Amino acid sequence: MNKYISERLRYLACRYLLFWLPDTWFLSLNYFFYHLGSGWHRLSVTPWGLARLRREFLAWEAHESDIAAHLTDQRPLIDQVFEEFDRTQVLPPSFDLAIMQLMLAARPAAGPQLADKLSFRAEVERILGSEFLVPLLQESDSAEGLQPQEEAVFKASHGCGWNQFELQRSWMKRWLSSDFYWVSREWTYRGLRPRALAEQKLKGQTHPDWPEGLTDFKVFVHRGKAKLIQLNLQRHSGHRTAYYSPDWKRLDMALNFEGWKKNLSKPQGIDLLLEISEKLARSYSDILFIRIDAYIVKGLIYLGECTFHPGGGNMRFLK
Repeated sequence: MNKYISERLRYLACRYLLFWLPDTWFLSLNYFFYHLGSGWHRLSVTPWGLARLRREFLAWEAHESDIAAHLTDQRPLIDQVFEEFDRTQVLPPSFDLAIMQLMLAARPAAGPQLADKLSFRAEVERILGSEFLVPLLQESDSAEGLQPQEEAVFKASHGCGWNQFELQRSWMKRWLSSDFYWVSREWTYRGLRPRALAEQKLKGQTHPDWPEGLTDFKVFVHRGKAKLIQLNLQRHSGHRTAYYSPDWKRLDMALNFEGWKKNLSKPQGIDLLLEISEKLARSYSDILFIRIDAYIVKGLIYLGECTFHPGGGNMRFLK
């Protein structure tokens, strides 16, 4: 099925069939069924486990705004996750549950501002400088305001995955009339002003020894410290992931599908990427966790976007 059609069907189902579900029920069901076949579940994959999961989600939601201050019986799960990661160098399955907890109970003030792609650009320029941004070619409040252009990537600013390499105004109009919050109930997207933009299409390899094509870098930052680097290789032809520590040691992890098993040479610019990712995260005192997404092309770093809730809390890490 065309990815735009399947994406649209999912949005319509979440927005118009499941809108009546409270966030706690929506996230509980989403988490429960996503992990049904994973062989692991913190609360057992049964109807009783689902009910207990929702009760836990309700307790987290009751402490909305400052999770670190209000969870007196335990530290935030994201702290426990990275404490275990520091020991084992593998993200535990409870990472997803920790993200769900952040979705329900953590409300960093800059969340919506950083979730919006155009506002994110402004923050990067303010804190780090414009040299870390992909050149912006066009910006508009409507699909009609964008013009076809070669070597450009067209995006909607207020969602995730709403990208085109060729301008299709019909789909851009649909995106601009949608609220991405309803897809995964990530509060950072709710009510964002919908805008369209075009950025320069980046080309080139990160390193001569690496697979051809652009590689995505995703830096996991916990309490202002870079902990993990996710690489998305050959995204449009045999997509694989690889994971490295900040000191560039390959980790025995993969995401949802087979990982890239060969060692990759340390790329020029990775140390600077980690440095600026930490600087950006530390600029906001109330951020427990953030993932910074970027590209490195010929040693130059381009920050693309960030997220507080990778995969909407549905990321199955494999060994």
